[in-house]
Parts: sequence; structure tokens; C-alpha cells
Amino acid sequence: MIRGSHYGGYGGKKRRGKEKMLERVKAVRNRVATELGLEAGVLCGRTTLEAVVRARPLDRAALERIPELRRWQVEVLGDALLEAMR
Repeated sequence: MIRGSHYGGYGGKKRRGKEKMLERVKAVRNRVATELGLEAGVLCGRTTLEAVVRARPLDRAALERIPELRRWQVEVLGDALLEAMR
């Protein structure tokens, strides 16, 4: 991982776990974007996905408390993101 990234400072095992989780939520975002005919980054950018992974939400209420995530994104992606986080 590049030094200075959002996951800098985490230990090796923890960082790899966060990176794997990020890959899972990116895959979900990409699938939903394709279904909607949108570019993935338009639906939800990487920094927003990183915020979701850092927050580790367990339910929709927790998703709604993530400042980077807009209400419409919770509506469109919420269930799929939560499933990917399990």
C-alpha cells in the first residue's frame, strides 16, 4: 500500500482486512452502477467507500450517519453495502 493512504498506520493484517473489505464494497458499487447504467464513480466515489469501510456500519441507521454518504446513496446502495460488510 502506498504510504500516506487512508489506511496508513494500520498494522499489516488489519490493513489487508480493510483493503479486502474495500474491494468487496467496490465490487458491489460497480455492480449496482452497471445495473443503473451509471459510471461507478458517479454513483459512489472511492473516498466515500473508504469512509464506509472505516465506519463499519451494521445497519441503515449507521450508514445514514456517515457524512460522506448521501441519503440517495443509502437508498440505492445501502442494503448491498451492508451485505458486503458482513
